[in-house]
Amino acid sequence: MTPPDHLLVGLSCANILYSAQAIFKKDILSYAKVIVVLALVAISPDIDSFFGAYTSRDPYIGHRGMTHSFLGVLALSFIIVVLSGVISVIIRVISGYYRYLIHFFKKRDGYMKSDFVFWKFILYPFSWKPFFLLFLFAFLAGVSHLIIDLPQPVTHWKGIPLWFPLKAGGDYIRNGEYAYIGWYDLNITWILIGTTVISFGM
Repeated sequence: MTPPDHLLVGLSCANILYSAQAIFKKDILSYAKVIVVLALVAISPDIDSFFGAYTSRDPYIGHRGMTHSFLGVLALSFIIVVLSGVISVIIRVISGYYRYLIHFFKKRDGYMKSDFVFWKFILYPFSWKPFFLLFLFAFLAGVSHLIIDLPQPVTHWKGIPLWFPLKAGGDYIRNGEYAYIGWYDLNITWILIGTTVISFGM
């Protein structure tokens, strides 16, 4: 599949997550964060296109290598979620400082009883609920990349190493290349675009 296809699936996964929050009346993750993180994770396995030999079957240096595995997606999801948390903390330091001042002076002057905790506010992205939830759905968005890459035409890669680093017969186990769809399937692309537009509308 092409990067736009993976991106659209990531956006659809993000909308499903955020819609689930609304259904269960939870406000754990912001919409912007969900959209950005899941979209990035959904296309991240193709990062192996930018290093090493594109035509190599070596999972360490070639395309459709270790990043196209459950272990690779797990690592990429964790890295992206942690980086998004760090960025969120930096942003929250600024807004949290002003919130702290407002609560401090209002509490001092008797206008309100403040329970605002500065460190709790800025470290919220690394609290177990938002972190685990974002990581879980980021991983699923990454797995969507693997699922979409499975039914591809036969190539010299002979599939993707889903179970990396497991081997069979001295070679890494690869799955896929079922040749059900081509590299550029406009029907699927437009279906994904339509699904994404509808998701944004809901």
